[in-house]
Amino acid sequence: MDADLDRVFAKTEKGRQELAARSRNLSVRARAALILVNGTDGVRVLRGKLGPGAMAVIEDLLHAGLIEPRGPAQDKPPGGAIAPPATAAPGAALSDFREQLRTLQREALACLTPHFGPDVLIVAGPLLAATSFEAFADELASIERKLAIYVGKTQAARIVAALRA
Repeated sequence: MDADLDRVFAKTEKGRQELAARSRNLSVRARAALILVNGTDGVRVLRGKLGPGAMAVIEDLLHAGLIEPRGPAQDKPPGGAIAPPATAAPGAALSDFREQLRTLQREALACLTPHFGPDVLIVAGPLLAATSFEAFADELASIERKLAIYVGKTQAARIVAALRA
């Protein structure tokens, strides 16, 4: 069972086309799961972000040919940040940093969309404009307070915790 939780999936070409064209009638949850599949996070991480029933959604995407297995999840350093290689040039480290921040922002948007619907871009605007991990974390705390109004403090903390991991 733990081996299944460490399994990593990536979008297939068909999955990328689906996100671009919206040609299928995917549920909001299935679309969010497809967005979250990134080729590096294991099922354990996806399950934490998607909540109950995540395994069924992942299986549906797999059977539809929208995702494919890659291999086991790669361990990340504490704090969830991916450290740039020690031999990387300064420009490469900055590029990696920006890509990591964009990935976090996309994941946050996918996670928050079911809760805020079409207003997600308004609510998450400052989060999407963050240029550092510190600013991202500050805006995430602000969104947690807003989310608590709708789902309660405990559930809001769980949702946001998945984004901080």
